[in-house]
Amino acid sequence: MQAQQQITKAATARPLAISKLKADSLSLKERIALKPKYAVRKPARTGHREGWRRNVVVVKFVDGARVREENASAERRARTDVETVASRLDALKAQRADYDEYDRELLKRRNLTPEKVTDQMREFRRIMKARKLRHWKRVFDIDDALLARLRTNAEARKGRQASDLANYYVFQLDDAERAERLVDRLNELDIVELAYLAPIPRNADIAPATPDFQGTQKYLDKAPTGIDAKYAWGVSGGKGRLVKIVDIESGWNLNHEDLPSMFLTDGRIEDDDYDQREHGTAVMGIMLGRDDGVGVTGIVPEASGGAVSVKRGLGWAYFDNVAEAVLIAAMNLSEGDVILIEQHARGPGNDGDCTKCITDDGDPLTACGFVAMEYWNDIFDAINAATAAGIIVVEAAGNGEMNLNHTRYDDRFDRDVRNSGALLVGAGDPATHKAMCWSNHGERVDVQGWGSGVMTTGYGKPPKYKVNGADRNQWYRSSFGGTSSATPIVAGAVAAIQGIQLARNNPPLDWYEMAELLRKTGTPQTGGRNIGPLPDLKAAIAALPPPAPSGDWKYVVTLEPALLDADRAVSGFKGARTREIGEGAALGAIERLRFGERGDRPCYISVEKADIVGNKILKPHAQLDLCGDNGPTDRSLEYVPLLTTSHDTFVRGIAVCNSRTRNSTRVKGVKVYQTRIEADGSFSMISNPKTLERPNCDGNWREPAMCPSGSVATKVVVHIRPDGNDDVFTGLSLRCKKVKVDRINVSSR
Repeated sequence: MQAQQQITKAATARPLAISKLKADSLSLKERIALKPKYAVRKPARTGHREGWRRNVVVVKFVDGARVREENASAERRARTDVETVASRLDALKAQRADYDEYDRELLKRRNLTPEKVTDQMREFRRIMKARKLRHWKRVFDIDDALLARLRTNAEARKGRQASDLANYYVFQLDDAERAERLVDRLNELDIVELAYLAPIPRNADIAPATPDFQGTQKYLDKAPTGIDAKYAWGVSGGKGRLVKIVDIESGWNLNHEDLPSMFLTDGRIEDDDYDQREHGTAVMGIMLGRDDGVGVTGIVPEASGGAVSVKRGLGWAYFDNVAEAVLIAAMNLSEGDVILIEQHARGPGNDGDCTKCITDDGDPLTACGFVAMEYWNDIFDAINAATAAGIIVVEAAGNGEMNLNHTRYDDRFDRDVRNSGALLVGAGDPATHKAMCWSNHGERVDVQGWGSGVMTTGYGKPPKYKVNGADRNQWYRSSFGGTSSATPIVAGAVAAIQGIQLARNNPPLDWYEMAELLRKTGTPQTGGRNIGPLPDLKAAIAALPPPAPSGDWKYVVTLEPALLDADRAVSGFKGARTREIGEGAALGAIERLRFGERGDRPCYISVEKADIVGNKILKPHAQLDLCGDNGPTDRSLEYVPLLTTSHDTFVRGIAVCNSRTRNSTRVKGVKVYQTRIEADGSFSMISNPKTLERPNCDGNWREPAMCPSGSVATKVVVHIRPDGNDDVFTGLSLRCKKVKVDRINVSSR
């Protein structure tokens, strides 16, 4: 079924996220000035690995090229005869007539002209026609206009350029074909941003022990053992009644007695593989099991559930298209709703790093080297678009026993290089909260769930699993594990928190706020391999804002007069002396900083403020100049870039980078963390920090200094030390003011 037809199935009292996408909030010039998107590195040579399809190739054309299939009817695209499949390639062209200033600039940065794009597309078609093609299609079979809105929305909300999702295509060759050399040939073309063999996603499960049905759902219990879902049930909205959750994988038994009806089903729901087709049943039971006194009870039994399969049509066969499944789910959800990605796939060569972990039933682990699905760029871009639309994506980190910090991953799991916004979930030991032997780990992993011993629905095929009766619809399992069990536990916790937020008439948390809340309030992990804390719903709920009053209200936003230190934290090195800059109007908060150097010496800073009510810039700007009579040189005088020019976005945190080379205390880079104050006084956290980085910064970033929750920066404290005969900046901290919101009921007047 076409994605557009699915939208009506998800209609609720809250508008769908796609109805609120930012379309033209940035001009072409502002888009050009955005921070470039993540760097894409082409491999020197492609080798095949187990877990990758040898005859299915994903191709992403460069942004700006606008590669589209001209005049393609649905009937023609569905045909699988060799002649039609080959002849359709003649219509796959760059749409030069539609190029705008943004497209031309993106091509120029790659040393591509429109004429060269046309020539290279001609060569691309020649290469593909020389192979035995079974079928090909766009990765995202979704309307061009909607894909464009998803892209511009991501750029506006995340402050950096985003991928043209319509430039992703998937090509299926004859079964006998081996596509490694084809991938290498395509990657030689400048028009191709990246070509790669498609992964084979598998559900992120481990082999279970035979259940004895003696266990209970201990993960529902209070911290530190569980996530304290039972406490959340006693809070209005804590059972998830206002929230929708969509599970993305490949198989469910949706007729199980303990599962509710789904608001959305899309793709092939039943999987031929036994373990795959029961996997989704187990995942759904953890989150949505009926609260009816029998079987299991889900973490959020009143939430609405959906199932979107990764098994999606590719001509005559099914293609595991996780990326499109993410966007189909996003199109049917509202801000604050939840997508969970329950799959992992084999990453680049790393088998030698595994210690051959043993599962609960004594079997050797078979998932060595598997990683989170966002490693692949089409899936990353889809997740990025979904989180920019306000949807929380909870993603299994995978059971590959891999350190995601490793250089083999080309920084794809480094937040400073690219950040999809997904919450990556590791698997923890239920008793110690230490990373399970086989769980992936690293700085990118945000939070953990139980990795073994989870009681839920599904699985009953004897002799390995016991059956509650002969009916598949009554099967239960007491030993579900892996990041497959950990991820729905976290997704359930997220849905409980959002349900309470919505029941209190407060805006849902975005992905950044949710991640911060779970990290700050969760039960800490143990052990040295980072998988983050286990959610603690009682502590998280205590940190949420109180209910917003009902009725028609007028909001008056002001700043409290008292100054707050940013937890007295200094990013960088403390100075021998300090200077505070930023005095000004009572309603002024910092929106932009400007830095400068003279002779490689950081010695100039200016602070620009704006009126938090009037949305206008305030002058004069405050500055501190230690550079000497002539001030900083023009080449070194730079702004830390802003997300918007509407003067409603302010600094809430700051981090510096100190030089790794000589003069190692000198400030050589600045990151600014921002927040937007909405008309009702609520805060919208801006996902990605804005960065100014000198060449000799070398990634040596210090811990940030952050304003307390609900406040914005109004002063910068500059730390200064002598360096030879001169003074230099060595660190920065903030002084902040609390944002005060007075609600005046106008409906009763």
